[in-house]
This record gives sequence, C-alpha cells and structure tokens, in this order.
Amino acid sequence: MTARRTAASALMMGALAGVLAPLACGQTYVDGVLGPGGVLGPGGGSSSEPCDVGEVRCDGACTALARDPHNCGQCGNACAADGVCSLGHCAATCAEQLVDCDRWCVDLASDPDHCGACGVACTGGAKCVLGGCACPPAHTRCGDVCTSLWSDPEHCGACSSSCPPGRVCSQGACSDTCTAGETACDGACVDLQWDPDHCGSCNVSCTGGSSCVAGTCVCSLGKGKCDEICVDLDSDPQHCGGCFGACPSGTVCNSGTCQAECAPGKTACAFACVDLVTDSSHCGACGTPCTGGSFCAGGVCVCPPSSELCSGFCVDTGSNVGHCGSCGETCAPGEVCANGNCADSCPPGKQLCMGGCVVKSSSNLHCGACGVVCVGQSTCLAGSCTCEQGQALCGNVCRDLQSDNANCGSCGHPCAGGATCVNGTCECPDGLEECSGVCVDTSKSDQHCGECGHACTGGTKCQDGVCQ
Repeated sequence: MTARRTAASALMMGALAGVLAPLACGQTYVDGVLGPGGVLGPGGGSSSEPCDVGEVRCDGACTALARDPHNCGQCGNACAADGVCSLGHCAATCAEQLVDCDRWCVDLASDPDHCGACGVACTGGAKCVLGGCACPPAHTRCGDVCTSLWSDPEHCGACSSSCPPGRVCSQGACSDTCTAGETACDGACVDLQWDPDHCGSCNVSCTGGSSCVAGTCVCSLGKGKCDEICVDLDSDPQHCGGCFGACPSGTVCNSGTCQAECAPGKTACAFACVDLVTDSSHCGACGTPCTGGSFCAGGVCVCPPSSELCSGFCVDTGSNVGHCGSCGETCAPGEVCANGNCADSCPPGKQLCMGGCVVKSSSNLHCGACGVVCVGQSTCLAGSCTCEQGQALCGNVCRDLQSDNANCGSCGHPCAGGATCVNGTCECPDGLEECSGVCVDTSKSDQHCGECGHACTGGTKCQDGVCQ
C-alpha cells in the first residue's frame, strides 16, 4: 500500500493532521508574469475552451502528456503498440502506484475518467475522491447532475421541486427576489463573491484549477495562469519559469529552470521536480494527487485544521450545511449551519460563507474571505494566513529559511553540491570548500588542488593540496 493510500485510509477514519497555507493573501500576478499568486478573469489567454489542470494542447485537443500513449511526455511522441505511458515515459508497465487503463497509466483514486476502475467516468459535476464519484460539499445529485438545492431553480429545496417562471430560488425556497447579498443569475440566487460558476458577475466560471475568492478567479499561491490553466511555474515542464517555456526533451523543470536533473530532496515526476513530502499533485509518490480539499503534509494527504472527511471531502462540520454537526446531517432549506447546529441565521460576530456561519478573522477555511483556505502549516490570524514566527510561506508550505536546504535564506534558493543551510546561508561541512557551487576537499581534489580552480595537469595527482 502506498503512502497516499495509507493516508486516504487514515482520512476515512477521521485521522486528520497538518495545517495549510493561503490561496491568495492579496498578492497576484497576471498572464505569465512571475509572482506569488495568480489572477484569472474573463477574456485573455486562449480563445478555445480551457483544458483541465495537468493538460496541454496537442494538435488543438487537450490531453495529459503524463498519461497519453499517443502524446507521451511531449506532443506527437507515440509509445509502441504494446507499451504504456507512465508519468510521461513510454514503458512496458505502469509505475507501481498507477493502473493500466487502455495504455494510459492512471491513479484510480483520483482520475475523473477512470474512478475506482478503468472506464468509470465521473460526470455531471461529480469529483473523483478516494476512488469514488461524489458531489462536492453543499451539492446534491439530482438525476445525473450535482447541483445546489439552495440556488438551483430547477431543483429548489429538493430534486423534485422547481420554481415557476419569473421566480428565483433563494436559500432553497422559491421567491420573488433574492436575499440581501445575493444576485439572480438565470433564476439562481448566488453570492458573486465565492460562487465558482458566477464569480464577480453572472456566468463567469472559474476554470483550470482556479477558485473564486472575493469575486475574482484566482490560482492558488505560487501558481500562475497559462492558457487559462493554473500551473506551477517552478516545476511544470511545459511552463518552466514562465508560460509556454517548455523544457527540451530529456530535461526536467527544477525551481523554474530546465536542468538535467532535479535538486537534492526533489523527485522527477513526469519531468517536474517536486517534493513528495509536500506536493499535493504528487503526494508520497508520483502521480498520486490529494483530492477533496485535502493537502499533502509529510507525504500523506490531510484535511485542513478544524475539518474532517465527509463523503470524500474535507468539511468543517461546525459550519457546513451539508454536514452540520456530523457527516450527512443536512440543514433544511433556508437554514444555516452555526456551531454545528442548523439555525435560521448566523449568531452575532459570525459571517455567512457558503451557508455556514464562520469568523473570517480566524477561520482556516475562510480566512479573510469566503473560500480562502490556509495550507502548509499556516493558520488564520486577523484574517490572513500566517506561518509561525521564523518561517516563511514557500509555495504552499511554511519553511524555516534559516535551516531549510531547499529554501535557504529565501524561497526557492536550494543548497547544492553537499552544502547545508546554516543561519540562512549555504555552507560546506568542516574541511571542505565551495568551488563552483560544489563542496570539495582541496587537499585531494585534482580539479581544485590547494585552492579553487587550480587543476593538476600532466598526469599529476593532488596530495595534501599539492600536485605531485
């Protein structure tokens, strides 16, 4: 059993751990310009329908280079008829944690086209979580579609209940007008501040892995928008260091640059250099992403603090209308969830977010604004996701810049060549000296004999710092 499968089992039993870092924290950047966050909105990018996360366009069609046997690793690279595409490499068999589905090596726990078994696709808005198709929190399956009974005029309050023409669905009941703070979009009363299908204005959908935060589609911290998809410019081999900066064949994307191999402590997963301990797309092993709102901490998928796993999704039972007080306990139409109890309205001092009553200044699931989740061992303080004193947020993880070998002195500055991070500076062990980025013993190095750059020639060897 892989580390991620072990974590999934732990989550199913309610064993939760870890804290996580912010999604946006107010810092943004626009198309392809490096920065600590990402902003999406209507217009810009490709004129075509955006691809899903992890996909690129090959001959105009979206596909996953990590799995497609006809475009394995790069567009047009077809694997042999008896071969498979595993993590961007043509191979005879799939990697241990993946399953062969018609020559595509997939993770049955998370793949929406092969959920739990080959050929089982999640449709109608359902997500593949822990090997099963499930509707997101606060959504109900009506027929073949996951929908919100709170706002869907075709299924208002119940799957069988529809609102007559001219009326809207507000908080699970048909009404003449929307409740204060809501906007009518095609008969559905929604909050434009966090609704992913109506973000900022009606019918503006957040796609490509983005989320609606304060009325704007944003990428998670450390990611940017390339062709309407949120990508990690530090590790994505198709967008290494910037949009469309594809790495040449045979190289990997390491800290935003194309290199021959990954830095120490990182693993090449489909040509992306990642930390299997913290990377939520490759948690514990390559190709095994965290799902349902969980994140990777210590190489296992965990829920944010003050939340638990219900039907495959991390929710706060103290404020979730679909799981109020405990998993499966649903509030009636028009009710909100406050302190684990269904109520008519939020108590003083709490604000309404997605049908739940929260304190935005301290909620790790709604920090400062609805939908902003604190990840990477950060917590919500005064409405902002914050790391412990002495740490900084690097990507989605709080790091100690004084001792972290991968982020020494600043985020993304790794110590290489045998050096370690000491007080924010990469230093060589005692007895060694840094020469061209590598720690060497100048008393015996033929390339750096006695001092850096002094190479022994003519067949001589370095002994005690002297060429002899």
